[in-house]
Amino acid sequence: MAKIKFVTDSAGDLPKEYVKEKNIDVLPFHVYLKPHDGEAQEYLDGVDITADEVFAFMEENKGSVSTSQVTAFTIEEYFREQAAKNEYDTYIFTCISSAGSPTYNNVKIALKNLEDEGIKLDVRLVDSKFYTICYYYAIREGITAYENGASADEIVKIIDNCCASNNIFLVNGTLEYLKRGGRITGASALLGTILDIKPILTVKDGLVAPAEKVRGIKKAMTRIMELVKDATKEGGYRYMIVYSTKASYYDEFIEMVHENFPGEEIHIDQVGSTIGVHIGPGLVGLMFQKKM
Repeated sequence: MAKIKFVTDSAGDLPKEYVKEKNIDVLPFHVYLKPHDGEAQEYLDGVDITADEVFAFMEENKGSVSTSQVTAFTIEEYFREQAAKNEYDTYIFTCISSAGSPTYNNVKIALKNLEDEGIKLDVRLVDSKFYTICYYYAIREGITAYENGASADEIVKIIDNCCASNNIFLVNGTLEYLKRGGRITGASALLGTILDIKPILTVKDGLVAPAEKVRGIKKAMTRIMELVKDATKEGGYRYMIVYSTKASYYDEFIEMVHENFPGEEIHIDQVGSTIGVHIGPGLVGLMFQKKM
């Protein structure tokens, strides 16, 4: 059986315990915290800064937060080291949506640069077309298949199908972080706050996009249950509750999910910095993925 190495980027928010257990290589995004009265500080996502630290910085309004992709240089150096070690036959690299990040294209650039030097590796690149834990669970399915003797081609198909079956609906109790991230204007945020409007967000064509607007966080959470029920009515899905920080409505959201999807496979996962900085502390959402 071919020896396969699973690789991903830190935007997949894989649990550290699972990464260690399965010997997965995670290439980190860059996170920048810029205080109001100082220079921006650069960190490596999940290496020298945690999601909780990033969200605390945002909640305390200490300054601006941004992220940037895994660079082609970083990826090239990683695969150069792997080629020198020559330990694996195939690498399966599952990455953040190519529509929302240059990381996917950076992998292609890095591999082309190595190939021009005569370094050829069997790298299967999977565009998750999604964000955060969706591709953690897809990678998990792929690793299970690998452990059961599946070929690289079969594993790539499983991961790809898992990612294609995903969707998510999420909401935040405040519009402040959408305003800070430039996703809505200050005027829209002010009007939305006055009218208590909560945008429900989803992923369309690989990008985070608005799905609906609802008045009030309770109605928004109820609407999320309805949307997910309708999307998964044929059955055979797993459900993943996602959150950034445990806001006042977090426990109620958890209860609503269990009440609406009794007996189903339900997980709870914290989103990391890469998507979290764009939606902010207070995010809650429900993701679903077809079981393979």
